[in-house]
Amino acid sequence: MSVQAARDFLAAKQDDLIDFLQTLVTTPSITVEMGERTIADRVKAVGRDLGLGEPDVLAAVPEHPNLLYRFDGPDPGPTLILNAHLDTQPVGDPSAWTHDPFAADTVDGRMYGLGTSDMKGAVAALVYACAALVQTDAIPAGRVLLALVANEEAGGTYGADWLVRHGHVTGDACVVCEPAGVRQEWEAIYNGQRGQSGVWVRVSGDQMHSGVAHILGARNAAVRMARVMDQLDRALRITAADPALGVAQATLGVGIRCGVAWGINPGVADFGIDVRTTPGMTQDDVARGMEDSLAVVRQVHADIETQWWFDAPPRDWIAPTRAAPESGVVRAAQHAAEIVLGQIPPLGTYPATTDASAFEAVGGIPTLAALGPGRISLAHKADEYVTLASVIEAAHLYAVLATLYLAEAKTGRMATVPDENRRRE
Repeated sequence: MSVQAARDFLAAKQDDLIDFLQTLVTTPSITVEMGERTIADRVKAVGRDLGLGEPDVLAAVPEHPNLLYRFDGPDPGPTLILNAHLDTQPVGDPSAWTHDPFAADTVDGRMYGLGTSDMKGAVAALVYACAALVQTDAIPAGRVLLALVANEEAGGTYGADWLVRHGHVTGDACVVCEPAGVRQEWEAIYNGQRGQSGVWVRVSGDQMHSGVAHILGARNAAVRMARVMDQLDRALRITAADPALGVAQATLGVGIRCGVAWGINPGVADFGIDVRTTPGMTQDDVARGMEDSLAVVRQVHADIETQWWFDAPPRDWIAPTRAAPESGVVRAAQHAAEIVLGQIPPLGTYPATTDASAFEAVGGIPTLAALGPGRISLAHKADEYVTLASVIEAAHLYAVLATLYLAEAKTGRMATVPDENRRRE
């Protein structure tokens, strides 16, 4: 097998890999503001230089292109999907950043910038890992499908979810290369992930002229909402029908809508709840938990009227997922991690929601929810960064993982790797 040649290729190209990451970070790709066309063009240009050829470019709308690269081995076999998203969340408050979010500043082995951890580090690593596989003929059988998708940060409506639902992407296993760290890099191999369900709660009041609201004893919906939120924050509990499956995490106030204008007492106030479900939970579990929890709130605040509903699709229900620990893609990831990282991180359930919901819950493809460079705890905040070492490690990890997974499918047994391929401490 050609693992050593692929890793030698990556070792020789690691400076180019970091240059490519810098290009990606300096190319804004905020999905809700400008889409991903420009960054897709940057990827295609580098892919041509690396001998990857031209991808299939599929887009539900022009602003959100998806790039699909297919690389075939010499013999028939399964398809392994390697996935990352090209888009980012917005910058937020620019004054909170001490590094320009689009400058790709590198300090003490860290590259700072919007999307460095989530997940342009993974995009760069994947492109170079696939170049290593192609240039060294390291794909033993089957196919590697590199799926660089759009719109993940907005729910995947034009990205992975759209691709899978319309049959543009199919496969036998998938690795979503989201950052695999919370407190530290490479913290776990996340074979499961929490899902997401968006919920809104409405509190009623009396809309009228604010000048007479106090005289007439009008109820202020915004103030009443604050009381409901405080009580619900303590009372909210959402579990699966089987309590052994765990408890959902809920963040209140991710959206607030109240007030019409100066001079008007608020008559309606709404607040959003971001519910993160555990594998095995259903949307009915969320509904039952909301009803039961609001019943507790109504006992405390019997004079406050409340109602709730699910957010519009896709935020109403993005399913949690879990790949079986004995599945081939999990075993290949564990073996590859031992070779490249010198250790096998534990399996775990990812605290965030990824495109695994599309590949596994919609497409039925066994999927690792997160195995990538960086830390998800650094995402969606000022001074996001990724370490250069983890990006380089990721490129090696993906090349080895793909080779091991497809070799096992070809031979029926997990391939052994010579000692010289293993990490040296």
